[in-house]
Amino acid sequence: MCGICGVWEYGAARGNVRRELLVSMRDVMAHRGPDDAGELVFDDARGGFGFRRLSIIDLSEAGHQPMHGCTDRVWLVFNGEIYNHAKLREGLEQRGHVYASRTDSETILHLYEERGLDFVNDIEGDFAIAIWDANRERLVLARDRAGVKPLYFYQQDGRFIFASEIKAILQHPAVTAEVDEEALYHYLTFLTTPAPQTLFRGIQKIPAGHMLVIDRGGETHMTQYWDALPPESPLERSEAEHQQEILKLLRSSIKKRMMADVPFGVFLSGGVDSSANVALMSELMMQPVRTFTVGFHDSEELNELEDARALSKRFATDHHEVMIGREEMLKFLPSYFIRTSRSPIRFACRFTTFRNSRATRERSLCKSGKVRTKSSPVMIGSEPISISKKDSGVMRNARR
Repeated sequence: MCGICGVWEYGAARGNVRRELLVSMRDVMAHRGPDDAGELVFDDARGGFGFRRLSIIDLSEAGHQPMHGCTDRVWLVFNGEIYNHAKLREGLEQRGHVYASRTDSETILHLYEERGLDFVNDIEGDFAIAIWDANRERLVLARDRAGVKPLYFYQQDGRFIFASEIKAILQHPAVTAEVDEEALYHYLTFLTTPAPQTLFRGIQKIPAGHMLVIDRGGETHMTQYWDALPPESPLERSEAEHQQEILKLLRSSIKKRMMADVPFGVFLSGGVDSSANVALMSELMMQPVRTFTVGFHDSEELNELEDARALSKRFATDHHEVMIGREEMLKFLPSYFIRTSRSPIRFACRFTTFRNSRATRERSLCKSGKVRTKSSPVMIGSEPISISKKDSGVMRNARR
């Protein structure tokens, strides 16, 4: 998990974007990226990027962002992971692109330089991307197909502001925090605010599978580059063939997400999805899978410890348990949950996920951003998880 932000005053006669503003926006998201930070002022100080880094791939300084491509005319800030970046890199290098790092970030840049806006159709992963293209005088933002990585924006009075979290946008003095009453109605009805709305008036989120392009004249174009259920003829397969295909896609999906230069593991609840992850990861790893489970001191009826222990024993995992209680949860709500939440969230598991993440980092067992719980390209139980473009045929039939 990283944090990205930026400002472009496309309508300004002269630049007024200062590094101090970018640093303020960037560092309010320091919890998203404790390993590195950077900022860039571009377009004669009309625009700028900010970045907070959680290092996963290429831990060296070569992974510093904002990052430029073959020239300094194209710049990138990027939150996420591109799972097929190594394969894409082979072709890009054969066609003359010169790399300065081993990062997936750099592959996005070179792919954009070669393919323009079509770059997004080639990448597989979870991502929120912002690209400044000085030659074309445009800002490009893209969000991954399933909307795993957040990306918010605000546009008014010749100014465009974006960030991974709304609180970063609110650091800009031109933006005030006001409730969007229509979005609040939707939240109270559906427990979510449908894209592009947020609970803040004037602040929107880019929908999953969409790209936003804004040019020098302030013209904004939002396009959908991917649909979870494209209008194609259903595949004619037997139930057994569907089962085989789903298992193949699961294995492929989990293998892609095991890409890292840091230790990683699984939050194991004993449920269907995390158990499937552990089972398939154990096939692919030479060492035991690291698994992490939360238990409750004073609410034993909620515990899933026994199920998790049984799975751990079956697949010989390196298992760790984190015990929490009511008092700790009450302290957590004002001190962390409200401060770091991007928006209201109805899932009670937010606290347990946080405690599991903190415990793994404190024990130096895993990079907290690299503990996987949902790696699958299909519906496991009731949870929809990220899928790539070529997986959509099976997904479509599963929904039918």
